[in-house]
Amino acid sequence: MRFITLFLVSTALGCSSTTSVNGSDAGTGSDASAGGDSSTGGDSGGGGDSGTGGDAAMGTCNPACTGAHMTCDPLDNKCKLDGTTTNVGGTCDTSGADPKCGTAPNATCNDLTQDGFPGGYCSMEPCSVIALCPVGATCTHLGGESNACYKICSSNADCRSPDYECLNIDPLFTSGAGHKVCYLKDFACNTSADCPTVKPACTGASADAGTPGLCH
Repeated sequence: MRFITLFLVSTALGCSSTTSVNGSDAGTGSDASAGGDSSTGGDSGGGGDSGTGGDAAMGTCNPACTGAHMTCDPLDNKCKLDGTTTNVGGTCDTSGADPKCGTAPNATCNDLTQDGFPGGYCSMEPCSVIALCPVGATCTHLGGESNACYKICSSNADCRSPDYECLNIDPLFTSGAGHKVCYLKDFACNTSADCPTVKPACTGASADAGTPGLCH
């Protein structure tokens, strides 16, 4: 993904339902407020590891999940990558393929220089209602960009301070078990249609000058 400014900042279907997954209540299901107790990111300086750790839990997927590194997400009962081959929300260095983001084919790094993410931000793309993000991540289109996976959160403590915050991304949500993700505090936009409901207005954008604005 190429972020729209330098300074601003699959995977579904198939698995073993006994795999250990992230057992957090953070950003649960289709509840747009995505409250609940946080176990998805731990401390505020931590990165990604979107499906590893947490309590041993399993969803109820029918048919049962099959395939390597696949599991049934207990938060929405859908088969997804278990997070052991991805690091959504983690730090990374090089835009594009970066070992820090995992071995999954679609794992990618959004770095600071080319994509505008301080410390880098591991993601997966593309994603959709069919090509689901790993356990612990949600598919959404942010910053006027195409769909990508972002780390699910419950509060700002789950995100990397001071550059990221836990944000309800409706109506930009595409698929996943949560509607709140760790994303840039400086939420770039081209038009107000790029902005979430909690920051509905895009100000300062200039199409003629090629300058993005910010959602407020």
